[in-house]
Amino acid sequence: MFSEIVNQKFDEVNNLYNTDFQILDSLKSFILEANDEELFLINPYRLAKKLNINNKSLLKHLFYLTKVGLFDLNWDVHCTRCNWVTETSHSLKKVKTNSYCLNCDFYIDVSFDESVELTFTINENIKTIDLPIKFDFPEQIKSEINTTIESGKTRTVISFLDPGVYTFMCPITLAKGTINVNNEEPNEIQTIEIIYSDGKFAPNNINVMQGSITFLLKNEMDIEIGFILYPKELPKLDISLLDDRVSGFECINMPEFRAIFKHEVLPRRESLQVKDVTFLFTDIAGSSRLYEKLGDIKAYNIVRDYFDILNETIEKNEGVTVKTIGDVVISSFTKASNGMKAALDAQKAFNEYNQRDDVQYKIILKQSLHTGDSIVVNLNDRLDYFGSTVNMAARIKNLCMDNEILTTEKIINNLGVMDVLIDSGINKIKRFESSLEDNEEAVKIYKIDTNVAS
Repeated sequence: MFSEIVNQKFDEVNNLYNTDFQILDSLKSFILEANDEELFLINPYRLAKKLNINNKSLLKHLFYLTKVGLFDLNWDVHCTRCNWVTETSHSLKKVKTNSYCLNCDFYIDVSFDESVELTFTINENIKTIDLPIKFDFPEQIKSEINTTIESGKTRTVISFLDPGVYTFMCPITLAKGTINVNNEEPNEIQTIEIIYSDGKFAPNNINVMQGSITFLLKNEMDIEIGFILYPKELPKLDISLLDDRVSGFECINMPEFRAIFKHEVLPRRESLQVKDVTFLFTDIAGSSRLYEKLGDIKAYNIVRDYFDILNETIEKNEGVTVKTIGDVVISSFTKASNGMKAALDAQKAFNEYNQRDDVQYKIILKQSLHTGDSIVVNLNDRLDYFGSTVNMAARIKNLCMDNEILTTEKIINNLGVMDVLIDSGINKIKRFESSLEDNEEAVKIYKIDTNVAS
C-alpha cells in the first residue's frame, strides 16, 4: 500500500512540474527503502550529499513532492545557544518572534537565517512516524561528559567540575537535570548515582562540591540512552560551525518556494529577524516618457519584456522578486555577490535587448544595492521586508542616473562582490558622499561604471 501511494505521488509530480528523472528516481528509491528515522525531519542537504545530488535541485524536487502531499514541511526553531529544537510546526503561520528553550531556560529572539531550519517528514496520512526529536548536540559546546548507556547497564565516569551550574540531559529522550557545584573543597571522594527510569533522571537536582566526582550512570529502561553534562550558561553558537542545513531565510529566497507555497507566510503581528540580506532595486529610467511616446498598449508590452528579462536574471543569480512598485522591482539575495552579479547581468541583458531591430523603445536601467539586517513581515498576505537596510537601498536608487549601479561600502567591502566585479571586467568604481535626506550625515556611495562590462 505504501509503495503504491508513493508511486502515485511521483506520477503526479511528473505531470505537474518540469522535473529531473534521475533526481526523482533517486528520491523514490530512497523513500521506498528508508526506515522511519530516515523519513523523519529530513535534512535536505544531508540527503543531497547521500544521493550525490545538487543541494538546490534536490530541495526543489522536495518542494514538488510536498505540494502533492507526499511530505510535510517542518519549520524547526533552534535555540541559538544549545541548538535544541524549541518548537516545530508544519506552517510558517505558527512561527513566533520569540521562542522558549526548555533546556537553557531562556527566551531566544527567532531569526530566519540563524534559528529557523526547514526539514521534511513523510506525510502523516501516508505513514505515521512516532519518534521524538533528537537533540543534535553541537561539537563546539564543551561538554564535561558525553557518553551512552546501554539498556540495563551502568556506566562509571569520572569528571572534574569547577564551581558553577551544569545541565545534564539525554539527547534521545530529552530528559534533563541540574548539578550545582559549590566552591567548597571535599574531604572525601564524591560519588553520585544517577538513575534513568520511567523516562526521567533521578535525582534531577544535585548539589556537590568542586573537584573530582565519580558518576554512576544507571539505565533501567529498555532503550539505550545518552548522557551529556555541560555548563548551563552557554554562549551564542557560531552558526557557521554547525552542520549544513536549510535556513528559513534561504528557503523563502528560492523562487520555487515562493511560487508553490504562496500562502506560507508569518502571522500578521509577528516578524522575524534576518541578520544579512542583500536588496537590489531596479527601475526604468524615464518610464513616463515611454507611455507618452508609445501609448499604453505598446508601452505595456515593453514593460512586460522588462519584468520577464529581469525576473529571469534575478532567479539565475539565486534571488527572488519580493515585490514590484510601479516599474520598480525589489529583489532579495542571501549573498551580496549574487545581488551584484544580478545587477550586472541585468545591465548586460538590456544592452543586448536595446540592440534588437524590433525594439521600439530602449530600456535604460537605474539600480541600487545595499546589504545588512532586516525583518521579515507579513504584508498583505505576502512575505515582505521592513527596516533601515531596505530603506537605504530605496533612497540610494533615487540618486541613480541612467545606466548607473549605485551601492554602499558594505557591498563594496564584500570579498565575493569584488570577485564578481573583477570577473565582469569592471575597473572603474567612483566614490562620492551624499546626504540621503535633509539634516542627515553624508554616507559614502559607490558608482559602478558598467560601460566596460556592456
